[in-house]
Amino acid sequence: MQKQQANFKTFIVFWLSQTVSQLGSAMTGYALVLWVYGQTNSALSVSLLTLCSYATYVLVSVFAGGFVDRHRKKSIMLCADTVAFLCTLLIAALLLLNLAACGEKEPDDTPSGYDDSLISELYSEEGEYTDSENNTLSYNYHVPRIVSETAVAAALNAEIADQFGALVQEQKNMMASRVSLTCISVTWTSYWNDSLLCLVVRAEMDGDTSMTETYSYDFFGGKRLMSEDLLARCELSTQDFITAARRTAANYFDETYRDALSGSMGSADFIASYAERRAWTLSDENINAEMRLYLDGGALHMIVPVGSFVGAESYDADLALDLSARETVEKTAQDSFVKVALSGGDLTVSFEKTADSAWYAENFRFDYETVYPVEGLYSDYTDVFVGSVGQGYFPYIFLLTSEGAVEYVNLLEGLTAGFLCDGGPLGGVKGIVSFKSGEVEEDYGTYQTVFAVDASGEKHDLSGAVSDADYTIPSEFLGEWTATVTHDTAEQGSYDSDYILTLTDGGGLTVQDINSEVGLFFEYTGQLNYLGTNGEGMVFGYHLNENAGTVRYGAFTLLRGSDGLHVKSVAGENFFDAPSGRYTVFARG
Repeated sequence: MQKQQANFKTFIVFWLSQTVSQLGSAMTGYALVLWVYGQTNSALSVSLLTLCSYATYVLVSVFAGGFVDRHRKKSIMLCADTVAFLCTLLIAALLLLNLAACGEKEPDDTPSGYDDSLISELYSEEGEYTDSENNTLSYNYHVPRIVSETAVAAALNAEIADQFGALVQEQKNMMASRVSLTCISVTWTSYWNDSLLCLVVRAEMDGDTSMTETYSYDFFGGKRLMSEDLLARCELSTQDFITAARRTAANYFDETYRDALSGSMGSADFIASYAERRAWTLSDENINAEMRLYLDGGALHMIVPVGSFVGAESYDADLALDLSARETVEKTAQDSFVKVALSGGDLTVSFEKTADSAWYAENFRFDYETVYPVEGLYSDYTDVFVGSVGQGYFPYIFLLTSEGAVEYVNLLEGLTAGFLCDGGPLGGVKGIVSFKSGEVEEDYGTYQTVFAVDASGEKHDLSGAVSDADYTIPSEFLGEWTATVTHDTAEQGSYDSDYILTLTDGGGLTVQDINSEVGLFFEYTGQLNYLGTNGEGMVFGYHLNENAGTVRYGAFTLLRGSDGLHVKSVAGENFFDAPSGRYTVFARG
C-alpha cells in the first residue's frame, strides 16, 4: 500500500512537471510566431520558422525511438527538458538585448539610401491618341509600385493596381476600340521621411474631375501607416487635428473665392451658394480622422474635397495643415444690453439687465446669468463690433478678419433657435479696417445700420449683405423633399410616418408629418434663417406654427449628400426623431 502511494506521488510529480514543460514549450512557440511576424510582417518568415520547428521533430524521430530504448529514460527526459529550458532562457536573453539595442538607437541610425530607386512602375506610358471622331489628346500614365518583398507591400501594391492600374488598363482597352478616354493622366509623387515613403497618386479624369489617394509605407519594419498612425507620429490628437484641419480648409476656401464674394453684393443666389459649398467643404463628411494624409518632412498634408462653382461640383486640394497658434487678440464690445468678448479666436455673448432688455429676454429666450459661446469661428480676427441693423433694435455681431473681410452673427435669431453660430464672410466688402454705427435715410423712413469702413475711409452699409445672408436658401435645397421615418415607442412598439419638407425662396419652410396607419396629419409652416456653418452643414434656425396653433423653435443643419439632403437637429426638439448624433436623409419628392 505504501509502495502504491509512493508510486502515485511520483506519477503526480512527473505529470505536473511535464504539464508545465509542455505548456511552456507551446507558449514559447506561439510567442515566437507572433514576434517574428511583428518584426518582419512577412508570412514567408513565419512559414520558415514553422518548417524548422517541425523539421526537427521529423528528423530526430527517425533515430529517437531506438536510442531511448537503449538508455535510461529518466535521464533522457531530464536532459531534454534542461536543454529546452536553457534554449528558452537564451531566447529571452537575446530578446532583451535586442530591445535594449533598439532603445539606444537614434533616428539617424536607421538605414540610409531610401529614395525613388525603391519605386518601380506597373504602367509607364505616354503619348498621343486620336479617337474615332478625330479628337487628339495627350495621355500620361504612370502607376507606381513599391519595391519590397513584405506581404504588407504586396497588399499595398495590389490596392494601387486595383485603383489606378485597372483605370489605366481600361483606358488602353478604350484606345484599342478607338473610343474617347475618360482618364487623361495618372501621376505619382513621392515624399521621403527617412525610411517612411508617402505616395500621392492622382488621376485626372474627363470633365475637370480628379481622383487622389495617399499611401504610406515604412521600409524600416515593413509597415503601412494609416491616417491615425500619421497623426500619432505628429503627436496630434484626433480632436486637435480636426479643429486645425477645418480651420485650414475654411481659410483656403475663403481665400480662393474672396474676390468673387467681395463683388457679389446684391447677388443673393451666389451668397447662398457660397455658404452651401463652404459648409459642404468643412463638413464631417470631408474633415475627419480618416481623410487622406501624407508627410512631407515635418509638415502634415491633407487632401481636402473643396466645393466648386464651375465644372465639377468639387475638386481635391492639397493643403498643408496649419498648426500655428491663433492670434491672441483680446477685444470686447457692447451695445445697449449686449456684451461680447473675443479672446484668442473664441467669441462669447452675455447680457446686461437693463430697463430695455426685459422684452428681449422674454421674446428671444436668453437669461442674464449665462455666457453663450459662438460656434463656427475659423479665421484670425482683429476686432469685434456690436450694432443694430434695421428699424428698431436688432443687434448683430460683426467680426473683422486679418484679411480685411467681415463675418457676422445673427444674434436674435440664433438666441431664439438656441444656437449661436458665425455666419461666415459677408458679400460685397473687402479691405475693411473698422466698423461704425449710423443711420440711413430712405424714402420710406430711417433705419439703423452698421458701416464697414475700408482703408480709404469709404463706408459700406452692411444691411444689404446681412439681409441677403439671413433669408436666402441655396437653390439646390429648394423644393419638396420626403423621408420615411420609423419611430420607436415604449407603449406601441414602432410605427412609420412620412415627412414632407418644402423649402421656398426667401426662407419659407413647411413640414408635413403624415401617419397613414392611424390617419394623423400635422402641418407646420414658418420661416428659416441662416445662422452659419458647423461640422454638420449649414445651420438654420426655424420658428414654425403648428396647425393646432403651437409655435416651435429650434435649429437644424442642411447638407447635400450623394443620397439626398441630410437634415440634423442641433437645437430644440429632435424634429424628425433621428437617432442620437445622426441625421435624417430626405430624397427629392
